[in-house]
Amino acid sequence: MGKCLTKDEAQKLIDLCANTYELEEEDSLLWIAIENSRNWGYELTLLTYLLSKILERKKSRGENCMSLLNLAYNLQDNMWLSIQELDVRFIEYMVRSERKPMLSLEERLIELQDDLDEHIYGERFRPRY
Repeated sequence: MGKCLTKDEAQKLIDLCANTYELEEEDSLLWIAIENSRNWGYELTLLTYLLSKILERKKSRGENCMSLLNLAYNLQDNMWLSIQELDVRFIEYMVRSERKPMLSLEERLIELQDDLDEHIYGERFRPRY
């Protein structure tokens, strides 16, 4: 099981690894998730859509986005981090799911990814008869 990162959580993770941010007291749950992911005990998922929004914001401030993009993808070597490219499988799952208009696009994508992870996890460990 795991957790799909929100845009704010993803930005904190990237900034933390780029040594431009220190986690604060209110980030304790994120810190636990990061540490568990570094120990390969908990999967974190980063949506490329949210990563692009983070990089877009940083580019407007004049930051080097290529180094941050490389950092984000290289995190997969040091922790259990999956980068969801919003591939065909995800889009098909999204189309089959009921639309919830009260959620923002970010909230809905995260919810869908968490549901998809739970579905896949259940498929892997549920015995088939």
